[in-house]
Amino acid sequence: MDEWIQNPTARTASDKILPYVDYATAPETLTKSKEVRYNLVDIVNQVITNVSNINFSPKVDPFYYNQSGPVPPILCNLFNLDLTSHNCGPAEVDLDNATQIIYARERRHRIHKKEPMYKLDGGVEVEWDKPTHEE
Repeated sequence: MDEWIQNPTARTASDKILPYVDYATAPETLTKSKEVRYNLVDIVNQVITNVSNINFSPKVDPFYYNQSGPVPPILCNLFNLDLTSHNCGPAEVDLDNATQIIYARERRHRIHKKEPMYKLDGGVEVEWDKPTHEE
């Protein structure tokens, strides 16, 4: 193991369990991973912008969602189109906080419709405590 840590590009007996680093392909791998991240966030933002943030009529059943509060913000893309670093703006949500936004919107929707809130607890649905007015 120490041999691999000291020289990750060398072919060693550990190659079968630990890959050796190929400095020729490492930059390409990094670029591809940035492209994948950029494209995934872009697709999610298109859905947020073109579906979630549109006030569809209740007649458009698969897309109708009661927008009783502010529209969901778009995700912050860590990269620009040219894959340079991008700083998040105030109207963008960091991917780490996105699940909190989704949970808050779902909770508000269920409270508005007077539906029970559930969470998964080991694969079993368990009713949450009733929300207080402060939440």
